[in-house]
Amino acid sequence: MSFALAGHIAQQHYNLENSTRCEMPAPQLENGLPIFAYDVNDFCRAVGIGKTKVYEMIKEGRLRSGLLEGKRIIPVEEAERIILLAIDSASACAKAQTQQRAVL
Repeated sequence: MSFALAGHIAQQHYNLENSTRCEMPAPQLENGLPIFAYDVNDFCRAVGIGKTKVYEMIKEGRLRSGLLEGKRIIPVEEAERIILLAIDSASACAKAQTQQRAVL
C-alpha cells in the first residue's frame, strides 16, 4: 500500500465536482484475495499517517480497531472513512477561506 491508494480512494469514492459517492472495489492482495483489515503499519502506509497518530486516534475513539491473536487490526473501511473525512474537512476549510476573502 502507498500514498497512491489514498489518491485512488479519493478518485474512486468521490466525484469532487458534483459531490456524489461512487463504488470502489475492495483492495486486494497480489494473489487476488480481498483485504479485510490492515495491521497498523499497512494502515499507516495506506493512509499516509504515522503510528503515533494512529494509536492516538484509536485511544480517542476516532478510529475503530481490534485485536486478533494479539495483533492490532484496523478494518479497510476505516482507511476510506479517514481519507474522506480529510477531503471533506479540506473542502470546508477552502470554502470558508474563499468566503472570508470575499468579505474582505
